[in-house]
Amino acid sequence: MLHSTRAADHPFVTPSCVRGLHVLTLSSFGITQPLLDALGKRTIFLSEQQIAWPHVLILLGVLNIVLPVVLIACDWLVQTVSQWIGHGRNTVLVFLMLVVLLSVVRPTLSKGWLAEQALAGFTALIVLTPSAVGLVSLYERYGWLRCWLTVASAGAIVFPAHFLWQFAALQRHQATVLAGSDIGNPVPVVVVIYDEFCATTLLRGDGEIDAQRFPNLARLQSSSTFYRNATSVHPRTVLAVPAMLTGCFPDDGAIPPASLNPANLFQLIESTKRYEQVVFEPVTRLCPDPAATDAQADAGFTKSCFSLIHSLWAVYPRLLLPGDTPITFPAIPRPWFEVPPTAHPQESLDRTEGVFRYSTSPRRADQFQHLLKCVKRSDKPRFCFFHTVLPHYPWCYLPDGQQYLDEDSARYHPSGTTGELGEQWRNDSAIVARNEQRYRLQIGFVDLQIGQLLDHLEAAGLLNECLLVVAGDHGVSFRPGHSRRVPDAETLPDIMSVPLFIKLPGQTVGRIDDRNVQSIDLLPSIAEALQLPLPNPVDGVSVTKEERSPRKSFFFENQMTVIEADFPQRLGTLARQVAMFGTGPLDQPIAACTSHLEWHGRFVNEFTVDPKPMPCSLSQPLEGLCDREIATVPFSRRFIAGWFKAIYLPESAGEIVVAVDGIVIDSGTSFPVSRSIHAFEFLLPANVVISNSSKIELYLVSSESGRPRLQRLENSDQIPIPYPQL
Repeated sequence: MLHSTRAADHPFVTPSCVRGLHVLTLSSFGITQPLLDALGKRTIFLSEQQIAWPHVLILLGVLNIVLPVVLIACDWLVQTVSQWIGHGRNTVLVFLMLVVLLSVVRPTLSKGWLAEQALAGFTALIVLTPSAVGLVSLYERYGWLRCWLTVASAGAIVFPAHFLWQFAALQRHQATVLAGSDIGNPVPVVVVIYDEFCATTLLRGDGEIDAQRFPNLARLQSSSTFYRNATSVHPRTVLAVPAMLTGCFPDDGAIPPASLNPANLFQLIESTKRYEQVVFEPVTRLCPDPAATDAQADAGFTKSCFSLIHSLWAVYPRLLLPGDTPITFPAIPRPWFEVPPTAHPQESLDRTEGVFRYSTSPRRADQFQHLLKCVKRSDKPRFCFFHTVLPHYPWCYLPDGQQYLDEDSARYHPSGTTGELGEQWRNDSAIVARNEQRYRLQIGFVDLQIGQLLDHLEAAGLLNECLLVVAGDHGVSFRPGHSRRVPDAETLPDIMSVPLFIKLPGQTVGRIDDRNVQSIDLLPSIAEALQLPLPNPVDGVSVTKEERSPRKSFFFENQMTVIEADFPQRLGTLARQVAMFGTGPLDQPIAACTSHLEWHGRFVNEFTVDPKPMPCSLSQPLEGLCDREIATVPFSRRFIAGWFKAIYLPESAGEIVVAVDGIVIDSGTSFPVSRSIHAFEFLLPANVVISNSSKIELYLVSSESGRPRLQRLENSDQIPIPYPQL
């Protein structure tokens, strides 16, 4: 009697077999499809982890058979228990419906105002949970929704079939060894690709390279051709660099491994049998590495299965919830990001030939020194390719090579950014300007590296005879309220413009070329200089050809943007740059960064100081030695960062001043990093003398009767770090 009464409470009771089919449908849309879609885009992961057909079939069996059976069993069990407790019979359906809704709306919620306020994840859970309950209620009342779920069950076949088609295509394109290629001019080659490098940063207002700030790049230009109108074709390294190495426009689909690009620059050089190759490729995987392949093959079937399952387990929560969700996600294994399992291949430091898989950011200065060891004379001419994640974030180097921030301790995203990838700048001009100045200082460090490379080539007697290429893969933008990587009409010149210097063998006189050049022109240009025939047609054209494309093309999110070849937007970018940063040294104080430039140089005792300190947390102590030695102690104390609770903020905007030995050195505003935490960052100018005994103090500014009032910030361990580290 109890059972029949409760069943009557529901307008319709779905037959068990049909309900089980609907559980399978929701599982396919909410779990299987997001996972297979994410995995299908990780072609390098699939290749490097030696994922083969047995792994794939086991995975599909788990997702399409085992998991649905478990969910159907749980649903039956919950329904059985609910007959006795009186509620909760649709718990499994509500959970699966919530998962489907989260997977659909996450990309939208990860952008815009909610993400900027760190409310996207919280909002998703609050809004979509009752929505899932409501949809399940409709499911029980209306046949059209049940009918739709029945028809949609075809997804349980379509999603795996699509993934199998993708995987079969990858397997068909196994690494191909090209037939031997003739080469007419086998000179030494050095190619250096810098990452996130905007070319307009190098220029003065008149369009010339700023030799005062970047003397070594000006020196390079004096004996090479500077293609001032060079642009990238994609804002993502994983697609921008392959476009340079293949000479073809990118496909916005999966990240291309070597097996899908057998005619790339590395394999062309290898096919000649005339070179010793030295390849530093930290992000892409276009140069086959037999040693790494053999090591992974030796790992065995079980380890590959574990790596696959572990990675998908860690990735899945991030496919449903934005990064600001107040939930601790499991750490994603490094191989998923195509990053070597160890940060530094110590066993490779003594090698000077072959493929080097450095991690992207740590110890970038050491990576360059390793390159210099590899650039040398040998029995065969050397082909040296060096891709470095500089001047890319994290920004931690000064122009003289000193390091003020440990790369391993940097924030995962630049300060003042929001979104899943930390690419959307807040509408806060001060913090954006501080980031841009640090970026420009790091370009000064790039300039230092170029000088070291030129000196090394000259000392080795290679500078005159080698083909030397220095380029950038894509640019970056620093515009408040805009994305630093996703282009729009205002930021396009920042993100598209890249440096390109080509010094041909024997070239001693520099020149500037303003013709339309794109990054896809790099491969045919190198091939022409080496007199190396290309086996397949490419989209690019050698820079020596007079006939150029009448337009520039830029790809992003499966769309192509076409603009005028002369790129007139650069003029506005240069004017803004000069207005903001002037023409002085790179580390000069910038008015856009500071809140009260007129206070700098004044004594703290000229202000009213609150005797009660306010608690905050610092990334490193202000007094004594730093926990980690970075270069020299004085430089390790130049970068000051921390955070405090927003409840301590006065009515002002959270302005902070920095004092060294009682004198105000810098001032700026804090910025929100979560609903309850504000943060701050200061990089003290090089002309400020800081010794081990210097006393550095921070003060929060408020006002009293219209007069500024300072409250000292005191380090406390009671405020947890509000954002992830690298």
